[in-house]
Amino acid sequence: MVFSLDPGALHRPLGVAFGARGAAGAAATEPLASGWIGVELPPHRAFDPTGADARGAPVALLLPPPELCGAAGKVARERLRRSGGTSRGLLLAKAPAGESEVATLSEAAARAAGLAAGELLVLARPAEVTVEGSARASARGVIDGMRVSLLGLAAGQPVPRRNEPLVALLLTDAALQPATLERLLNEVALASFGTVAGLAKPGRDDALVALATGVSGGAPLEVGSLGWRTLRVGAVAVAQRLVRQLLERSAPGALTIQLTISGAASDEAAAHAAETLALSLHAGAELRRALVEPNGRSDVAGLLAPHLAAASLAAPALRSAVTRRAGLLAWRIDLGSGAATATRWSAIAPD
Repeated sequence: MVFSLDPGALHRPLGVAFGARGAAGAAATEPLASGWIGVELPPHRAFDPTGADARGAPVALLLPPPELCGAAGKVARERLRRSGGTSRGLLLAKAPAGESEVATLSEAAARAAGLAAGELLVLARPAEVTVEGSARASARGVIDGMRVSLLGLAAGQPVPRRNEPLVALLLTDAALQPATLERLLNEVALASFGTVAGLAKPGRDDALVALATGVSGGAPLEVGSLGWRTLRVGAVAVAQRLVRQLLERSAPGALTIQLTISGAASDEAAAHAAETLALSLHAGAELRRALVEPNGRSDVAGLLAPHLAAASLAAPALRSAVTRRAGLLAWRIDLGSGAATATRWSAIAPD
């Protein structure tokens, strides 16, 4: 069964708790402050260190490279390595200034939750994030006879020159081993957040997080199995929905751009052209205005020439078409050099 999207659902089996009190209860309110998001691991037990699931659940992280990563990400990466890819809890808090602050925050939160500090992952969150202000998407389906749920939450601005982190959580109650979950997260990210222009250069506190609680039952899914492929379809759909919502909310009156390059000589050339031209919208007011005019402009293709030349891209038979529907502008460009295609998403605010 293919997953169906259910944007409004927050599935209780995934054990997600929100608010100032959070999953750890009143004792955690003071050290954590308001606006944090706690994710219960294992589900139904608010960071409960007892029971059969006391080892926690598999967690996968996609973070900036070590040389670019912020303090919280560095500590989280090392803790996950030591644990073999599992964690007992996850906390999103205002970006800690350094590793000592991460340690202090971890100790306070873990003590309130009855955990050791090393069992809790702490990551930076965008400013003033709330569940109501976050992008949300979910999906449900049946895998190997088991009902499986997916929940996605994301906050931040997926646009160039941003000054706050982009954080996305993907939770599932499917059973996955840590290495399998990491593979799933990488493939989902490539097909969703990886198609957003400008995100190839991550911010220091950006983070994509996947958690697999396994409470749906059944044996862990193997990479390439029918169940794993079905889960991947649902996860990609959820992540792509998150991307669209974040772009729509990136600025008042923002217009979401879907730029599709076709006719490129290679996959690399198509991706390079899509990234270059999508980013040019944030730098070139003339091109931006030409796209957003209600009736379009016949000379859009001509405006592309200097951007293509600056990126050393060949376009011997360039064609461009723009269609607009509600808040989405679909821009198709054929370079006339081959058969490769690529897509990039972005958002522009009104001038």
